[in-house]
Amino acid sequence: MSTYRTRWSGTLPGGRERRRVDRRTVVEHWCERELRKRGEAVDLSTRDDAEVLALLMEHTTGENGYLWKAGVDRWYHERLPEGAFRQLRLIASPAGTGWRAVAADGSLLTAADNLADGTVTEETTALADVEHVRRLADDLPAAGVEDLVLVTRQSPAPPRIVDGNHRALAVALHLVETGEYVPTSAYVGVVRSRPLADLLDKVRWYAGRVLRDLR
Repeated sequence: MSTYRTRWSGTLPGGRERRRVDRRTVVEHWCERELRKRGEAVDLSTRDDAEVLALLMEHTTGENGYLWKAGVDRWYHERLPEGAFRQLRLIASPAGTGWRAVAADGSLLTAADNLADGTVTEETTALADVEHVRRLADDLPAAGVEDLVLVTRQSPAPPRIVDGNHRALAVALHLVETGEYVPTSAYVGVVRSRPLADLLDKVRWYAGRVLRDLR
């Protein structure tokens, strides 16, 4: 059962820490990363919420929709245990395109397996920078990893990565190749429940899990 059903903050079973954060915190985190990648220096503390969101939208595409469309009920920040990290899913893409070209079932661990065995190359998809992922993985664990941004529905299906697919895949690749999990934290947005969509999401997740186990 998903641990994201509750509005509770504090210590979860197993010592897992979670705290509530507001949307502004998530937007600033993501925006700062995008600006830094482009060598731009902007003092976000002098900008209001709308201005910071507008900056983020200038530097990202549809994946930022969870930060401005109705749907995300609340945000948390937490350190992901290895078990939770292993279940993460890549950002949603149509079958055979984008990140689904890297892992047909959308699983982060499947993507890492495919990258490790050479199934995925630079020619697989322009969206996934394979060499960049390998460089990030080579720098672990010394370099650490910046926080991911995830979204999850109130269902058993694991969260999807909306920001940080490359760095999450680097952590997963390091895990597959060395057996070592580099501790990773994330901002997790909980999407309001939509019963039919949640049921379909659950069925797809279980089907993908069965297919992965059969390989």
